[in-house]
Amino acid sequence: PVRVAKERPPRNLDGYAGLVLTGSAASVVDGEPWLDAVYDLIREALERDLPTLGVCFGHQLIPRALYGPDAVRKSPTSELGWLEIRRTAVNSLWDAVPEQFTCFVSHFDEVTPDLPALDVFAASDRCPVQGYQVRGAPMWGLQFHPEKSAATGLRMIANFLHWRP
Repeated sequence: PVRVAKERPPRNLDGYAGLVLTGSAASVVDGEPWLDAVYDLIREALERDLPTLGVCFGHQLIPRALYGPDAVRKSPTSELGWLEIRRTAVNSLWDAVPEQFTCFVSHFDEVTPDLPALDVFAASDRCPVQGYQVRGAPMWGLQFHPEKSAATGLRMIANFLHWRP
């Protein structure tokens, strides 16, 4: 694991079997210069057909790297807490997931809807792109947090409520 805001990511993906891009307190929309190396790795993963999964911040990084800065925007209605997620299309990776499920979400940015190279397969009432696959590639993004336990989600909400700039 590499925390790219604090340490340099690998120069290339030689020897890697896959790439997982996780959440962050940073914003993809802000255009931090340290993200350029991550965008390069995402484009390399696409060229190599390397299985890639982005969760939350990682979900936003993939379209930004592949389709430019307009692929991600500030969310008009951010989400925080446990919300209903709906499967909106068939995707072989997510066939075993119920058509509706409750999951933890925490984001203020979102992937722009209707990007032509993304096959969207999940949405919520406030976020039209909760899950996608890059067309023709083993590359997926999930805006929601399937990895968060209830206890972790509660700590994140408590931290948010007590945060002071």
